[in-house]
Amino acid sequence: MRIVIFGGSGFVGSYLQRHLKTLGHEVIVADFAKNPDEFNSDYLFSDIRYPINLDITKPIDVAINLAAVHKNPGHEIFEYYETNTLGALNVTEWCKSNGIQKLVFLSSIAVYGDESEIVGESSPLKPVSHYGKSKVIAERIHLNWFESSENHSLVICRPAIVYGSGENGNFYRLLRNLKRGLFVIPFSEETIKAVVYIKDLIRSIELSLYSKERLVVMNVAHPDHKTIREICDVASAIFNYKKAKTLRLELFRRFLNLRFLDRSESVIRARKLSKGFFVSSDWLNRQNFEWEYDLSTSLKDWKETPRLGENF
Repeated sequence: MRIVIFGGSGFVGSYLQRHLKTLGHEVIVADFAKNPDEFNSDYLFSDIRYPINLDITKPIDVAINLAAVHKNPGHEIFEYYETNTLGALNVTEWCKSNGIQKLVFLSSIAVYGDESEIVGESSPLKPVSHYGKSKVIAERIHLNWFESSENHSLVICRPAIVYGSGENGNFYRLLRNLKRGLFVIPFSEETIKAVVYIKDLIRSIELSLYSKERLVVMNVAHPDHKTIREICDVASAIFNYKKAKTLRLELFRRFLNLRFLDRSESVIRARKLSKGFFVSSDWLNRQNFEWEYDLSTSLKDWKETPRLGENF
C-alpha cells in the first residue's frame, strides 16, 4: 500500500513508518519536522494547522493522522484546538479532495475523562482536559468524513499512556526520577494506570489497516493493568533503582487543591498521577490480538535499545 502519515516524524510516527516499511509498504511522511533519514521514508513538508497541499502524483491507499498537540499540561489552551481540531478538518478535507478511502486517526483514552469504572469503546465520552476535549471534537470531524461516503472506512485508535524508547514523556520522567530517587507516589499506590508499549501499539494499528470493517473504534491498553506501585517496583527492579516511597499526607492533598497553583504543571501532573481507570480493549480482544510485551519484558526491551540521550 501507499500510505501517507501526517505527523509521521513524532514518537509514534517514527516507529510506525519504520514498521510499515519493513512490511513492504510505501510510506510518505507529511510533517513540519523532518525525521532522520534512517527510516528512508519519502518526506513532504506539511503543517496541518493550515490547508494541506501535498505534491503527490500517485494514488494513496491509506492516510494516517498522528499529528497532535498532546503534552498535557504543557501548551496554551488554544493550541490543543488549533492543532487537534482544526488539523482534523484540514486532514479530512485533503482526504476528500484526493479520493482517500481509508483513514486512521490516533485519538486518546483522554476522551473518557476521569472515569472510575471500566471503560470500553462504547463508554460515554466525558473529557475533562482541553486535550481530551479537542480529541473528542477531532473524532467527530473524522466521523463526519466517514459518513460522507459509503466508500470511506475509518479507524479511531484510542491508546492508553504510550511508553518506550524515545518518548520523553510520562514514563521517561518516571524512570529519570526513580533513578534520582526523587519520585514519590502521591495518595494511593493502588491507583491503576492504563499503559501500552509502543511496539504493541504499532502492531495494533497494523492490524486495523487490514480490517474489512468500515468503522473500527479501538482502545489500546495492555490487559494486565498495573497499579502505580507495581509499575514503580517493576521499573526499579529492572533498572536497579531504589523503591519509590508513597506520600499520603492530607497536607499534600490540600496543596494540590490550592487555586493559585491550579495552572502549575507540577501540580497538574501530580493530580493526573493520582487518577486512573481500567481500559478494556474490546475490539482487539475480538480479533484475538496477541500482546507481544508485558510491563517487565517491555521495560527490558527499552533498557536494551535506548535512544540517543537516554541514560538509565
